[in-house]
Amino acid sequence: MKTKKIKLALLIGTLFLPFNTLALNKTETVYSNLDYNGQIAQSVVSNHLSFIGDKDIQDETELKEILNINGEETYKLNGDRLIWSNRGKDIFYRGTVNKKLPIEIEVEYYLNGTPEKLENMIGKEGHIKILYKLKNNQKNRMNINGHNETLYTPFMTTLGTIIKGENTKNITVENGKVINTGSRTIIVAVASPGLYESTKLEELRSLNSITLEFDTEKFELGTTYLISTPKLLSEKDISLFKKAENLKANIDKLEKNMVLIEKGAKELDVGANELKTGSNILSNSLKDAVTASKELHLGSQELNKSLKELKTALQSTQLEISKDSVEELLLLKNANTSTINSLVTSTGKTLDEIASIYTGNNLSSYTGTDTSLLTIKNTYELVGLLNKNNQAIETMIKFKEETQQKIEKLMKTLNETVELLEEGSTKLSDGMFGLELGLQKIYAGANELKIGSQKLSDGSHTLSRGTTTLKTEGIEKFGDYANTLKTYSDRSEALVSLSNKYAGFASSNSDETLFVYQIKSYQK
Repeated sequence: MKTKKIKLALLIGTLFLPFNTLALNKTETVYSNLDYNGQIAQSVVSNHLSFIGDKDIQDETELKEILNINGEETYKLNGDRLIWSNRGKDIFYRGTVNKKLPIEIEVEYYLNGTPEKLENMIGKEGHIKILYKLKNNQKNRMNINGHNETLYTPFMTTLGTIIKGENTKNITVENGKVINTGSRTIIVAVASPGLYESTKLEELRSLNSITLEFDTEKFELGTTYLISTPKLLSEKDISLFKKAENLKANIDKLEKNMVLIEKGAKELDVGANELKTGSNILSNSLKDAVTASKELHLGSQELNKSLKELKTALQSTQLEISKDSVEELLLLKNANTSTINSLVTSTGKTLDEIASIYTGNNLSSYTGTDTSLLTIKNTYELVGLLNKNNQAIETMIKFKEETQQKIEKLMKTLNETVELLEEGSTKLSDGMFGLELGLQKIYAGANELKIGSQKLSDGSHTLSRGTTTLKTEGIEKFGDYANTLKTYSDRSEALVSLSNKYAGFASSNSDETLFVYQIKSYQK
C-alpha cells in the first residue's frame, strides 16, 4: 500500500516539476544537541541521496547553509529545488533549518525524591531519578467511526545511555532493559509519545515518558542519546482487526433477531395471563398458539445455527490473532544498521579504523575540541548505542507479544460468551419444543386446562425474563465488544495512514527520517 502511494505521489510530481525524481532514494537524519533540561541547543539535518541514472540529481529541501560532507559534487539551489551534479556516487550533505521538532523532550532530575537542578546533584550521594518527558507535536484531526478526533503521528523513540562505575546499584528503567557488563551498565528504553492519546489503551499510557532510577555514591550524568522514527505501524500490524468488521455485522444481525425474540416472548407472557381468564378463549386460541410455538421453535433453531456460525468466525479470528508481525521492528533494526553504515561512511574510514582511533586516543574520556577526534568519538559511541538498540527491539517484540496475549484473552472471553449464548439458545430451542407439546396437550385435554394454563403463564414469564436477560447481559454486551474492536480497527488504520504519510522533517520527499537527540555527559 505504501509503495503504491509513493509511486502515485512521485508520478503526480513529475507533471509539475521539470525534472525526474523516480530513481531517487532519500534518507534524512536530524541530529539535535540538547541542554540538560531537554531544550534544543543546536540541530543539524543530514541527508543521504542514492540515485540510479546519469542525469543530475533533483532533490527538494528547506535547509540552509548546505554543505557536501562526503564528496566534491556541486549543487544549484532555487527556492526549495536542489540540483546536484551527478558523479555516479551517493551524496551526503547537511544543513540547518529553524523549525520545531516533532518530538520535544523535557528532562527532570530528582535527588532522594526531591526535584533538583542537575548542577547541584553532580558528585552527590543518594537515590537518583531522571524523568524524560516526551511530547508529540504532530497532531492530526481524523474521522474515527464517525467522530472527529485528535490522533498523533506515531513515533517510536529509543533512549540509550551508559552508567559507569561500581558505586551505582539498584538501576531500574521503565519500558526498557538494564544491561550490566561489569565495569559499566547500559540502559536502553523505548517510548511512543501520543500513542496512548491516539488509541485510548490504558496499557500504553506509560509510553509518554521514560523513568530512570538508581542509587549512587557519586552521581555523574553520562551522555544520553534518544533516537526517534515515525515508522511505527504498518497495515500488516492491524490485519487481525479486519475480522472485527465482519464480527460486528454478525452481532448487529444477532441483536435484531434477539429483539424479535424478546418481543415475542413478552407477547407470549401476556397471552398466557389472558389464557388463565377463561377456557373458552383458550380453546379458540390454542390452535394458533401451537402454530406460533412451532415458529418460535424454528426461530430458536435458526438462532442456535447463527451462534454456531459466529463461534466458527470467532475461532477463525482467534487464529488470525496468533499471527502477529514484527516485520516493522525488523525494518527498524535494518534502519539502525543502515544508519551505522551511513555514519561510518560519513567519516571516510572503516569501523575497525574508527575503533582503533577511539581506543588509541582514549576518546571515551576525551573532552578536547579537535573536530576529527570528536567526530570519531561521537560516531563510535553512537554506533555502539545503535547496536544496543537492537536489544531494545527485542524488548518491543516481547511487548507486542504481551499485548497480543491480552487481545487473545479478550477473544477468549468473547468465545466463552458465545459458548454461553449457544448453550442458552439450545435450552431455548428445547424449551420451545416443550412448549409446543404442552400446548398440544392443553388443546387435547380440557380437564387439565387450569393447571396447564397456570404452568404456561409461569413458564412464559420465566422465558420473557430470560430472553430479556439474554439480550441485555449477553447479546448487547457482546455487541459492545464488537464495537470496541471496530473502533480499534479504525484507529489503527488511521495511525498507519499517518505513519505512511510522514515524508520528512526538512523536506517532503524523504523515504526514511531518523531523529537523533544527544544530551552530553556532566561530571566533576
